[in-house]
Amino acid sequence: MKKQTYIIILFFFINLIQAQKKSQDYFTLKGVLKNNYKGYLHVSYGDKNDSCLVENNKFSFKGHVKGKMIHVFFWVRGKPCVMKKEFFIENKNIKINLAFYEEIQDKDTTVFFHTSSIVGTKTALIQYDYERFAASNLYAKDRDQKLYRKLNTMAVKNPKNYYVGTLIEEMCWDSTLDKNQLRKIYSKLDKKSQRSGTIYILEKKLYPKNDINVNDMVYDFELPDENNTVFKTVSLKGKWYLIDFWATYCSICIAAFPKLEKIHDVYKDRNFEILAVSVDKDLQQWQNFLKTHDLKWKNLIEKRGIDDSEAVKKYISFTPSNFLINPEGKIVARNISPEDLEKFLKKKLK
Repeated sequence: MKKQTYIIILFFFINLIQAQKKSQDYFTLKGVLKNNYKGYLHVSYGDKNDSCLVENNKFSFKGHVKGKMIHVFFWVRGKPCVMKKEFFIENKNIKINLAFYEEIQDKDTTVFFHTSSIVGTKTALIQYDYERFAASNLYAKDRDQKLYRKLNTMAVKNPKNYYVGTLIEEMCWDSTLDKNQLRKIYSKLDKKSQRSGTIYILEKKLYPKNDINVNDMVYDFELPDENNTVFKTVSLKGKWYLIDFWATYCSICIAAFPKLEKIHDVYKDRNFEILAVSVDKDLQQWQNFLKTHDLKWKNLIEKRGIDDSEAVKKYISFTPSNFLINPEGKIVARNISPEDLEKFLKKKLK
């Protein structure tokens, strides 16, 4: 009798473990969308796209994440959209409060999404812990040292987590921590498990090499457009043009598009062109982005990314990066802001 009881208990635990494994093979994402948006909400993650009708300010998605986690991008049709902070999902049951609001920038309306609370993932706990730390130490006298210790601890405890890698990447654009401190933190990350784009930027920012600079002549290249037609940059000789290197995972890049579109509309008939070069390795994700964002300029892609592209790696180490080229083929500006670009063209192309 005891033997039969043990067998039943063992069978129960085996089924329970199998059920738990199955339950971890998908995610559910249920959320509340503030500000009374009515219509379809779209979500992109990896090479997947999904949509659902928002009803009573609520939405729900279900899917599968390849790997441990993946970056999520929310959007609506017909308008440029920006995520105010990165959001990662895992194969868990996730609940989220999502704020939706619109801003008019240079007569164009941009939609912003902001995640105010996330429940159900390990990444959300890490993110909440860091945000609470940052808020409580905003005006601390020893803030820099506390920040260094905090990030170092996060990297040691969570070397594979995308959010931790992204956070350290963001610090490369800040002057709070010096390169030696960032290098020490970076050394704690599991580079094989982090996003390749994050590791590439960290490598280039923390261990920089010489790239093409202002006053150099343009290095011509050829890449396919969205129709797989090869475009040669040499065909732009005699024009002013901006080479804008970007990626669908680069929210800073996408946030600049509305202003660049306005500039392009004004100067496209005055001998000026924009050449947007994506360094996405995921062709489908890039194509999906173009389908939902009406970008009027020339769009090309380097599917090998940055490091494996002989042409692109001569120009950049990270996105966003851009180069303004004059009609003679000389680089006259690097990483110029949309505001400064508009001022420059206003003087040159009257």
